[in-house]
Amino acid sequence: MTSSQFVSVRETSQILAVNEKKVMHLIEEGKLQAYRIADKFLRLKRSEVLDLRNTGDIAKEHHLKIGRASCRERV
Repeated sequence: MTSSQFVSVRETSQILAVNEKKVMHLIEEGKLQAYRIADKFLRLKRSEVLDLRNTGDIAKEHHLKIGRASCRERV
């Protein structure tokens, strides 16, 4: 597999439209498989991330600013 077939946690969060903490939660739940590269970098297979996105099994997070407060809305 080439490096372009793997994505970082940050790239995964952008693809899934969730924050990085949610990506880590999906890994812990077993909904996404993560791989250690050179025992240092955590990477995910792009195809697996896209498959999860296409199933619609995750709620996208939208951040709304209301005055100084911020709240999250699940769509």
